[in-house]
Amino acid sequence: MKRTIIIETIISAICGSMTALAFSSARLYPLVFFTLAPLFFLLAKTRCPFRVMFSYGFFLYACTTLWLTNTTEFLPLPKAVGLPLIFIGIIFFSAVQAAALSLPFLFFHHLRRDGITDAFFFSSLYALGEFMQEYIPIFAFPWARLCNIVSPFTEFTQSASLFGGLFVSFLVSLLNALLCLIVSYAHRMKKINLPAAILAVAVFSANTIFGVVRISNSNETPDATAILVQGNFSGTDKRYNDTDEMILRHISLAEGCNADADMVVFSETSLPEYLGEKLRAEEKILGLARKKNCPVITGALHKADEKRYNAMAVFYTDGRISEPYLKRKIVPFGEYLPLREILVGIFPTLERYGGFSAGAEAVSLPIGEHTVGGVICFESIFPEIVRSTVRNGAEVIVVISNDSWFGEGSALYQHHSHAVIRAVENGRYTLRSSSTAVTSCISPAGEIKATAEPFEPVAVAVNFSYLNTVTLYSRLGNVIVIPFSVVFIFSVISYFRRRNAV
Repeated sequence: MKRTIIIETIISAICGSMTALAFSSARLYPLVFFTLAPLFFLLAKTRCPFRVMFSYGFFLYACTTLWLTNTTEFLPLPKAVGLPLIFIGIIFFSAVQAAALSLPFLFFHHLRRDGITDAFFFSSLYALGEFMQEYIPIFAFPWARLCNIVSPFTEFTQSASLFGGLFVSFLVSLLNALLCLIVSYAHRMKKINLPAAILAVAVFSANTIFGVVRISNSNETPDATAILVQGNFSGTDKRYNDTDEMILRHISLAEGCNADADMVVFSETSLPEYLGEKLRAEEKILGLARKKNCPVITGALHKADEKRYNAMAVFYTDGRISEPYLKRKIVPFGEYLPLREILVGIFPTLERYGGFSAGAEAVSLPIGEHTVGGVICFESIFPEIVRSTVRNGAEVIVVISNDSWFGEGSALYQHHSHAVIRAVENGRYTLRSSSTAVTSCISPAGEIKATAEPFEPVAVAVNFSYLNTVTLYSRLGNVIVIPFSVVFIFSVISYFRRRNAV
């Protein structure tokens, strides 16, 4: 028994690590169509599916969040203390995410029918686990969803416009499970499992054909232009550089771009001051708006009711500054400190750490006759945040981000993949301005239309359209979670039925 447990744990850990590998580079995403097949095989045999899934989920998240070690230089602690704390944090976060992903599988062994229905049960519960990761109190972090891993496969991800990224994750896990059924049947029976093979081909083909058709129907001619400015200031630069120097670099880059623009977009906290407190810097931004004859959108800080916010505001050509959009999903242990009293009691130097509050609602920023939906950095990984901006009237999504603390590793690409899926889900052009990378223009079909050279101070002119059409996902949200939840409820009922029958 112990030997079986060890083997199951090792195989599931390898599956999690290989899925993480698929997320480490856009070129490796095809791996994800195979890495869950052995996991399904284990779940079809084991009497403890929660343990198997936990091992998988833990290694998936531990491997995909190793970039957190880059954040030690931003902690108000010595590196000898900060680095061990970061590793403890990675272990803790990975365990929490693994638990959420595994919980729906608690009674999976009571659902098994040794057939194709098991593949549907598996993929439904997997997508439900991804959904649950989004709603963990304090520690919600749905970073490594399968839909994000396959985001480079544009034709395959278009069904996110129907039922969201979770539906794409469902399809990826379903194809893995069907592959497992095909291979295991061929090994046992020495012939093809025809129903599983036909279903796998049908699912893959139908989803891809839908994607091809949607992409071909969404190739409208863009009629607006934005200048996306990438100042290339690192996190430490923002801490120690003069505000005027930072603003002047952004302004100089924007002025050097000769395009006639409808808007200029700076990245998160490009104005690292509270709105209304650095008038000289604000006047320079207003001067740029007048010179370019278009509004300038920038990240900034904001104070209201004795609270501090990470914000986004529009500087208009007539000298006005819009009411700011206040970031609604703030970063735990970055922008605010959970369990503050306990942690400050242990590490007094954390007293000045964090201290930001979360905004309360979606705010559409007016640009002429149009509206912009603001999304700030961390928020882009939460589908409901972006969906609510579209429901509030946003005709284009603007994501401003500071990814400089990711370094130059895969986390930059991983974070960008969320903006790609949000664009598809909501059928909106998504303009993403990051401090160092990835600055890009993403079409409503998730195609990368333009990017800025990473780790360079640069301004890039991109073409886009303001759109009013509403996708089925924007209208209904994560309605697909209902049938996934029914599968879980059925597993609970099956458990109690068998228990009472004994």
